[in-house]
Amino acid sequence: MKGERVEDIGLVGDQFDDLNRQFFNARHAPHVFLKHRLQGALLMGDGGEHVQAALDAGVQVGELRSRGDMRAGSASEDEAEQDRVHFAALEAIVLFHHAAETLLRLVLALENGAACPWLEVARLKQPGAYSGRVKELRSRLRDDATQDRLARIFYGRRDRNSPPDNVPTEAWTTSMEGVTVLLDECCAKLDGEAPLYNSAKHGLSAVPGNTAMQLGDRDEPVLSASGPSITLLEATTDSQVGRKRWRQTTHWVSPDRRLALTFVVIQQIENLWTVARHRYLRMDGSSPLAPLPVDKIDQLLNPPLEADGPGYRITVETMGMGLLYENDTPAIKQRLEAAARRNRKRR
Repeated sequence: MKGERVEDIGLVGDQFDDLNRQFFNARHAPHVFLKHRLQGALLMGDGGEHVQAALDAGVQVGELRSRGDMRAGSASEDEAEQDRVHFAALEAIVLFHHAAETLLRLVLALENGAACPWLEVARLKQPGAYSGRVKELRSRLRDDATQDRLARIFYGRRDRNSPPDNVPTEAWTTSMEGVTVLLDECCAKLDGEAPLYNSAKHGLSAVPGNTAMQLGDRDEPVLSASGPSITLLEATTDSQVGRKRWRQTTHWVSPDRRLALTFVVIQQIENLWTVARHRYLRMDGSSPLAPLPVDKIDQLLNPPLEADGPGYRITVETMGMGLLYENDTPAIKQRLEAAARRNRKRR
């Protein structure tokens, strides 16, 4: 059969109910793990006296006991505060991407009513399977068929035109729109911020800091950006020379807004999980769900203008600057041609 995976041939379907019971065990729920990570990030990012008091008293996990000082390695309270801000910026990116990827993988595994969602999630770990599916999902998010599926897996409804009896039509419409906007944002950030996330995840080669830039007059700049930032090195295509070159890219991060967005993602993972448990474990009764009105997500993605600001917003989130290269001498051109031939052979 075309498209059939070798490992799926002969797989016994009678075991799926048992696999579903294992996968949807309440203690395994991904939103529980992510909530704990979010709480830890907020505690360390806050770094108040109550946090230091807990560390002074000592913390314990199993047989491991430890005390700590959040000021260790810092010359002053200001430096310690900056360390916490840098941690919050980096952890906000890593945690958001972890949560967003979890949400999207579950959507892809659940939207078609798979007999065993655990297997569907596992299949998405195969090379190239996930990124293509995410792009395809984003392209059809507002299609009627996809909206019907989202209504089923997020809210347990038959389709997009079947709101719960006690929910007004307007509230139902705005909740469906909220989920759609959130999924689109997750798809966009997972694609656009992939180098940033990978630099933080693999070897912590992303450098947090406080960076400022502006164009124009000092008092009335045309563009400006400042605050917590993360800088990385990445190879991108330079259109002027027609090949990849290294550049230094800085991303400005608002830790509070990104962590708040992560909280919303975790809420929707919990919705998905709750609805799926009812279906796959054949649970009776009802469970509370957290609707996502579109104005809630809009406030996070498009915060209101500052009262004393210019009355418009030009947001600078990323700035890149190429590294220095030698001129293309005949020897360098030969090396480039040799590298291009090697790449063609690999394809």
